[in-house]
Amino acid sequence: MSKRLVSILGRGPETEPPHYTPCRYAGPDGRDASSQTALVQRALVDLDPSIKSIVLLGTTAVHERWITTGLALDLLGRPFEFVLLPDGSTPGERWEIFNRVARALRADQIDGLEDDDPDGIVLDVTHGFRLQPMLGLAALAFVRSDEARDGDPITPVQITYGAFEARNRETNVAPIWDLTELLIAHEWNSAFDAFLKYGRADEVHRLALDTARQHKADRPAQRSLEAFATRARRFADDLALSRITTLFKDSAEALRQAIRDPELTKWTARLPVLESPIMTLDQRLRRLRSSEVVSKDGLHAQVALIRTQFDTHQFASATVSILEGLVDLTAVALGRASDLEPSTRFSTRESRKLIEDRLNSPNAGPRPTPKLEPIARFRNQFRRIRNDILHGGRDRPKAAQDLREELRSAVNTFETLVKELLG
Repeated sequence: MSKRLVSILGRGPETEPPHYTPCRYAGPDGRDASSQTALVQRALVDLDPSIKSIVLLGTTAVHERWITTGLALDLLGRPFEFVLLPDGSTPGERWEIFNRVARALRADQIDGLEDDDPDGIVLDVTHGFRLQPMLGLAALAFVRSDEARDGDPITPVQITYGAFEARNRETNVAPIWDLTELLIAHEWNSAFDAFLKYGRADEVHRLALDTARQHKADRPAQRSLEAFATRARRFADDLALSRITTLFKDSAEALRQAIRDPELTKWTARLPVLESPIMTLDQRLRRLRSSEVVSKDGLHAQVALIRTQFDTHQFASATVSILEGLVDLTAVALGRASDLEPSTRFSTRESRKLIEDRLNSPNAGPRPTPKLEPIARFRNQFRRIRNDILHGGRDRPKAAQDLREELRSAVNTFETLVKELLG
């Protein structure tokens, strides 16, 4: 494996060389660098032999102090590339810093420095000046997001900080802190946002599998992450495509068990910011379960499903679920739930047609059922919304914003019907 070290170099506080106070550095694993150095970059290279190339970035003043004099080359003991950065005093210069750091962080081969694309990136933010570390981290987040958007494999990354101010003054050993988990936590939190807000499992699925690959030495953790990835994708598909039976009886509970797995819980405990989204997901999943779809409990679960689909902007799926829910509600009101329950042998196309015929003519026959009247009335009104959504506005073109508000009202009406008729 070959890594590239990308580091923003500062001028250093001392006028005389070597400008930074020499010390020994201890890596995140506790192992000390073999020699004393003024540059944390040299310590990082000594501690990690897989670092094969170095890119330093700095201002004109940094170039004059470290590059022109040859001091950086003497201390590092190997060739490197230097990227000149503007001071950042204007918005244009700040964007230029962002772009140049982003280019250095892309895992594309640098001609004359590398023989191939690096397998990983180490970003060191120890000596960054003023806004440089912040722009560096922002550039790294952008590059990783851009890789994921293009469908490329995400390059493994490590973020380090040489904490000279935390050094042991007796031994003159300073720790190198690994800050990578701060970036990982941000990426996971964004992925959970997409999952909870829009029902998209792509990012949690990718991150879970990427993390699982990094845990090959810990098989229980690897298996739990892989199970979470698979179940999150299956749940998202069931939600988007209104696989109501599978959702209620399998995928929602399976995902809930995955996020409660002790091995996954042990891993997420390292990223405390995930506690809130995982709790929100757990609460949502608890409402999307029922042993019987066509039942009182099943219809309350369908209400939760429809609201979730609407809240995640899956409007066509919510429309389909309302249509099915109205037929199921009619069957329960008529005491004929078993005729439509997917798990029973009585659930047939003929049974469904009989229920729909009764809904179309709620007062027909010798025994009118008053409970059916509000269901039938709402179903007739909902046909306009259904046709507009399912036929792409060809039958009754309506402004999207107005149609969304009509659908929101329909979701509320369906929930009210279920509560009033079933309690």
